[in-house]
Amino acid sequence: MATATNKAVPTMRLKTMSWNIAAVNNNPFEYYVTSDDAEYLKLMQSVEQFLSDPGQGDIAVEQVFTGEMWMTLRGRLEQAGVGAEHLPFVDEMWEGDLKQRTIVAGFLKDSGLGAKRLISMPDRVTNTIRVTPASSSPASEPDLACRPTVINMYEGDLGSTEAWFGAWLEFMFNKEFHLAGQSGGATQRAVDLLVPISKAKYPAVSEQEEAASLPLQVLCQAIFDAVMVHTLNTLSSTWQHTKRVLAAALCRNKNARIVEILETSYGDCDVMFLQETAAAFPALLKQTSLAQSFHIIGVDGARRDQNSMVLLSKASFPGGVDSACTGDVCKALPPKLVQVGDLLALEAKHTSGQALMLASFHGDTNGLATIPVLTALTDAAKASQSRPLLVFGLDANAYSIGKPGKQLGADELHAHCGTVGLTSCFGDAVHAGPTTCNARTFLQPQLNKACRSDQVVDKGDTNPKDFVLFSKGGWDCTEVAKDNTGKRGEFLDNTVFPTLDFPSDHAVLFAQLEPTAS
Repeated sequence: MATATNKAVPTMRLKTMSWNIAAVNNNPFEYYVTSDDAEYLKLMQSVEQFLSDPGQGDIAVEQVFTGEMWMTLRGRLEQAGVGAEHLPFVDEMWEGDLKQRTIVAGFLKDSGLGAKRLISMPDRVTNTIRVTPASSSPASEPDLACRPTVINMYEGDLGSTEAWFGAWLEFMFNKEFHLAGQSGGATQRAVDLLVPISKAKYPAVSEQEEAASLPLQVLCQAIFDAVMVHTLNTLSSTWQHTKRVLAAALCRNKNARIVEILETSYGDCDVMFLQETAAAFPALLKQTSLAQSFHIIGVDGARRDQNSMVLLSKASFPGGVDSACTGDVCKALPPKLVQVGDLLALEAKHTSGQALMLASFHGDTNGLATIPVLTALTDAAKASQSRPLLVFGLDANAYSIGKPGKQLGADELHAHCGTVGLTSCFGDAVHAGPTTCNARTFLQPQLNKACRSDQVVDKGDTNPKDFVLFSKGGWDCTEVAKDNTGKRGEFLDNTVFPTLDFPSDHAVLFAQLEPTAS
């Protein structure tokens, strides 16, 4: 196994930062948010209490999504040609099963529906549809077409199930969308985006349910959305205002806040490593003041919104990128281990004359791709004729306690770094505490993943996921700081984030590297 140790010795200080900005966030209610807003706190507590113990509020599905609504929806499915031949089976499911279930214990919290993906699968493709923006500017992000539901940024009236149902039918069956990134002029309806549920992939689905999975998904999605609208209107008269405040801070104004944090708190960095950025984010940054001070490098041809980036200080790296290395690194990896956009690697020459290999990476959920990528990067640095030193900013998706072969532990990552000539910004310590502290609420389609508000820190995602790694023996990390406020070095322990002021579920990690003293 190659090591990343080179004979070259750095002579320059390097200020770096790494931040997973988590671009994809369509549901402002999905994660708990640290907030002083009394209405928000009251709403989330009420929802949690109701869904934990609904009592007499756990009424039959047909009292919320009525038989008349089903007949209207059935007619739309038949007219649209969506599994029309299977509608008699769906009728049986409605009459003999679904309408008789209670809305909480029998429907929202039913593990069988979750195992069959009859709610989460259609939500994944219709929750928020990214459509071609009206503007032709490269910096224009796709417009967002939102299904009328509680769990996205839909701005229309959801004050009653009657108001919701008309808008929902219009969205699913009548509106035509030109999908972002799609060539040609063809459009699609939301219902056309649904995909069948395979029994081979989800064994809980029966053969009949597999055959009828398209219309069955539509019915289950409609029931879910109706129950959510009913629940929030029962619990709160101000929930729609609360949702708009959250959506503005966490979703609609998120990019502006991210840019503000980069400019004001990290504008003096030599290198910024960013992960999970939107496809349009590089073009957006080029329209900000950051473009005057930094070379802005994104992944070529990126279409999805989970891409790694590197920003190079023009003062420290006047020549910008010397060579792109992503392709060569990926060739050394098993096929499909990483997706396009997860990794960005390049070589650049510092004003000191030292060549550097710089990489930004976002690991898979369990961190299983992190060590193979790390090995491939160190091999590439070893093989390069320019003898670069390696600096690597990443969301490793490491965990405080790993599971061998199933989940990357921070100790496993730390040990591997030592075998390939790297060290971490945390030095000999495995990590310096969590860089995430978040948990799902009860307002999202997978209630099995919901966490009680008093258990967020203990049972939520509170893990050491983010690191700056670098070639060992030439630098010392003289300053390392976490930030979950937007202010460098200011980290609030045991605080859930994102917050209304900090728009990501990952902390910013700052690391200053100094040449090792003789």
